[in-house]
Amino acid sequence: MNETLVIGVAMRNGAACVGRALTSIFRQEPIRRPVEVLLVDDGSTDTWRPAVRPFRDRRELRIISTLQGSAWATRNAMIREVRARHDGAAYLARLDCDDELAGPDVLRGVDEVLRRFTPDVLFLGNRLRENGQLLARLNRATPKLAEPRHLEERLAGMAEGDPPSELPSCNTIIRTGVPFAYPPAASAEDHWLTADLLLRRAELRLHFDERLLWATYSLSGTVTARNRKGTTYRDSRLALLREFRRRTA
Repeated sequence: MNETLVIGVAMRNGAACVGRALTSIFRQEPIRRPVEVLLVDDGSTDTWRPAVRPFRDRRELRIISTLQGSAWATRNAMIREVRARHDGAAYLARLDCDDELAGPDVLRGVDEVLRRFTPDVLFLGNRLRENGQLLARLNRATPKLAEPRHLEERLAGMAEGDPPSELPSCNTIIRTGVPFAYPPAASAEDHWLTADLLLRRAELRLHFDERLLWATYSLSGTVTARNRKGTTYRDSRLALLREFRRRTA
């Protein structure tokens, strides 16, 4: 089955960066699989439309507006939209509006993996950028993530504020027929979802590609930077560790 690959871009006040994100998508090498780009604006108050205007004639691009007020709720609105449009027969990938796809051949690599393994969930890696500079550290998706002991070690490291322990959670591609949603967390909602999917390894077909990098992830994004300076960042990770231990006790 040649399911559509939908790339969801959630945005709130992304005028300064959304153009780069969309450029990284539309410069991709062509693939046989249908591709859609769903831009979800969550009540932006900045002048983002000029940044998007160069792409408005692209038939792959759809733009919807919503008033959710949080990252997790906006992403869940995105999931509902894709499910309604494709009746669950699609793959949903996500790209933050301040991130970029890691290179022009990313979608070609993803398409090859989806065709070969037909997973319910595909885990990929990412590069990291901070203050405009690429970091040497890569966050790759490894099959060890599905091992409870290794996953607990990673979550414990995250709760301690150890950056290399962070899960490659922004790079997850999920078949929309799979029941999933982001939890109501002010921070680390991607990690909560990823941990939930990993804990469902007995019921889901999971595939980890240690080679492919999905995105160049910005550590300087507005929400990320704000959370890292406050207690929300660590509190959510501590709560995730406790929930993991509860579910695996």
